[in-house]
Amino acid sequence: MKSKILKIIEEKHETSGGKCGTYANKLAEILGCEYKDIVGDLKDLYKEGKIIVKEGIHPSKLIFKK
Repeated sequence: MKSKILKIIEEKHETSGGKCGTYANKLAEILGCEYKDIVGDLKDLYKEGKIIVKEGIHPSKLIFKK
């Protein structure tokens, strides 16, 4: 699942020039699962230094490729 998550984040990075992130809920929607199913993988990717998290304009976090 981590590789699929990272692929989606990398695609967003490429198409936006690194200016736009992806909401975790949107990742879950794309993957056809719930947030609770990917939160562990997101934490792992963060600890591995592959993604960063920033505050979005909504009360939610955006995920970016590091």
